[in-house]
Amino acid sequence: AWGVRAQACVTVVGVPAEGCAGLSAQAVGAVASAGVLVGGRRQLACFPQFEGRRIELAGGLVRELARVEEAAAESQVCVLA
Repeated sequence: AWGVRAQACVTVVGVPAEGCAGLSAQAVGAVASAGVLVGGRRQLACFPQFEGRRIELAGGLVRELARVEEAAAESQVCVLA
C-alpha cells in the first residue's frame, strides 16, 4: 500500500496594535483552525483561549524556523506577525 502524506499549511496573520479586536473574521478563523500558534510574546498573549501548541519566537523567526517547519508537517500552523 502506498502512504499518502497530507500537506499541512502555514498561514500568516498580521496582528494590529489593538490586538484581536482589529482582526478580520478570516484571520480569527485561521487562528481557530490552527493546531500550532507561532509568534512573539505580545502576539501570543492576544489569544489566551488558544488550546493548541504554542511556539514563542523569542529569538526571531529565523532561529525557530526548523520548529515551525516540523510543526507544519503535522498540523495547521498559524504564524502571528
